[in-house]
Amino acid sequence: MKSSPRPALEMRRASFTIIVFLLAFLQGLASARPPLAAASPPTAQYPDSHAWVIVNDHASRPGSGTVVLVHIPPRTGELPSEPGSAQLARTLDEKPEAVSAWGQEVYLAFKGLSPDNQPIVRLRSMHTLRQGFGWVYLPPDRFTPHPALKHKGDISALAAAEELVAVVLSNPDTPDQLFVLTRNQWQQLAVPTPDPSTKILAWNTPRGISIGTLTNGILDAQALQIIDGKLMLAPPQTVGTVSNQPTIMAVGAGLYALERTDAKVQVIEIGLPDPIAHFDWRPQAAITPVYAAGPRIMALWWERPTQNQQRPSLPILHTVEVSLATAQILYDGPLPVAEVLSLDEFRMLAMMLTAVVIGVLVIVLKGDLDQDAVPLPKNTALAEPSRRFIATGIDFAVAAAVVATLYGVGFWQLVTLQVLIQPGGNWTAIPAIFITGALIGTISESLSGRTLGKFLTGVRVVPVGNYELPAPHIGFRRAFIRNAVKWIFPPVAALAAVDENGRHRGDQIANLVVIIEIEPQGPET
Repeated sequence: MKSSPRPALEMRRASFTIIVFLLAFLQGLASARPPLAAASPPTAQYPDSHAWVIVNDHASRPGSGTVVLVHIPPRTGELPSEPGSAQLARTLDEKPEAVSAWGQEVYLAFKGLSPDNQPIVRLRSMHTLRQGFGWVYLPPDRFTPHPALKHKGDISALAAAEELVAVVLSNPDTPDQLFVLTRNQWQQLAVPTPDPSTKILAWNTPRGISIGTLTNGILDAQALQIIDGKLMLAPPQTVGTVSNQPTIMAVGAGLYALERTDAKVQVIEIGLPDPIAHFDWRPQAAITPVYAAGPRIMALWWERPTQNQQRPSLPILHTVEVSLATAQILYDGPLPVAEVLSLDEFRMLAMMLTAVVIGVLVIVLKGDLDQDAVPLPKNTALAEPSRRFIATGIDFAVAAAVVATLYGVGFWQLVTLQVLIQPGGNWTAIPAIFITGALIGTISESLSGRTLGKFLTGVRVVPVGNYELPAPHIGFRRAFIRNAVKWIFPPVAALAAVDENGRHRGDQIANLVVIIEIEPQGPET
């Protein structure tokens, strides 16, 4: 690889050799296809930048599709993610034509047909939200649809801002056209061009959307504005000189052009005279801009760590993150697993485990409160351990389904503990299952003495005593005590297996018992 002749860029020579794989998304460069990646610019409302990139999926990955939408969480803020880290946000069966981002929203543009077979542009979006130490994506398992743009053309640019989305359509026989979505309506906006061959570009900046016109290598930019409810373009300003078919990449307030010449690709910071660097042309990776108090570039590609025919290994996402300001290689390796459990998360988990151990010791050392046979309501018997085990399994599945929905993860990913090896904070879904189970059990048992699992297995929680059914309500306090012990301290609840009366410490403390109803015995004849 060759670096620029500028002395100030000599320091970048060694650092940039690592990113010869970065520019695979330029395969559509000759047709000026927009990059399938974007980074939201930092703004006063959204100071932390999110980046998104489309990566071709690997056929050996479980649940694979055509492409994967990868989320690069913010590198700044209260809980910044580590360099090189990313999350697989969505698996897609259809590859989008363009990607843009604003704030915590990502926008995808697809080509399609209307019910009457007319060409349209389908616009979809997704919102990311911090949950615990990780990120979830809303709405779960789908995208938010926006009004379709009923017009023919190739999508050559997509840019999003607050309450605005701009799409540029290109046709081989007509000049480029600019369409803007505002207030759920598409409007076509005329862009003055000095030549029919002028290319119209669009990108977002911290101030909003900029519309560019590229004529004979000269790039002019105009801010897209809304004045008195009317869409307008500000007077154009010359940004710099680039080739006639560049790929524009906005990173924060900076603007970069990526140009391919023969087997090389050069990166130009628009407005500067010399390229930042030259790269070898390689088709393996996808690239995305990343902003973290300065411009960065991140590349991602699939690789297999080992080849074993008897036990083939799963593909691993390899990431490389490089600073464009200092040329420092911030990360180069497999998707970081350190993000699964950061230092702060490890401390929290350690405190949780310590609290559980202390609680278990206190309750166990308190001793067995059942000294004699437990008095039961008439025409009842102690529920068999098998029934109670099945009921608990059903209640656990209900709690897991609720948590899986809230976290936006798959049910089987949760119950098989796959979330523990996912980047981000999805591991917190595991303790959330037990907390949710305790809450559901407390509320339902305080009202009816039953959960869904107990109802299906025919058991009920009632107060201890020799009385006639129906049993009185156990009340919220006693229901909370038994469920807190059962769900928060599972080892203590497991002691019911060795208890003479089959009661765990929570039942003993709350003076409750789990029973089944039996047929009354008739008088002897």
